[in-house]
Amino acid sequence: MEQLSPTQFVQIANGLEGIAHVLESSLDAGGEGGRPPRGGSVSPEKKQPQRKEALLDRYIVLYEAPLGVAERFAQATPEEAMAGMKLWADWAQKIGPGLVDPGKPLGNAFRVTTQGAASTDSNIIGMSVLQAESMDEALVMVNDHHHLHWSEGCEIVVLEELPIPEMETPDR
Repeated sequence: MEQLSPTQFVQIANGLEGIAHVLESSLDAGGEGGRPPRGGSVSPEKKQPQRKEALLDRYIVLYEAPLGVAERFAQATPEEAMAGMKLWADWAQKIGPGLVDPGKPLGNAFRVTTQGAASTDSNIIGMSVLQAESMDEALVMVNDHHHLHWSEGCEIVVLEELPIPEMETPDR
């Protein structure tokens, strides 16, 4: 197995950003704020403010993995990297408009406190944003996600985006 050079790794990472952009563009449902009403998308000519009850809820998906997994990814062959990308593309296609933002890999973590900011380890290696009618529906979307099979200790955390009543507008 051939190990990726730093240049190849950057090329694959840039390719991932391109794929994420294409997925993001193709999955844009065109609803108010990128969030179509429950039960479907809104065509551009039919855009109208939606009542809050009609909007799908948003869920932040955090992908967690042991620190050694990132090192394993850095040593992946181009073929292994492309096979991994195919799994992401297949999942995105399966989720369809439920995938608001496929996200990107995360790294370079800093912890910020009142004493300042310092570099820190983090087991959060990526994120995505989903939209669904309920937490149960969002959990179905990540049930048996390929991330869970990458390595022992890989986990997914799903967080519901909660409203801030003071910031809600009458049409939302």
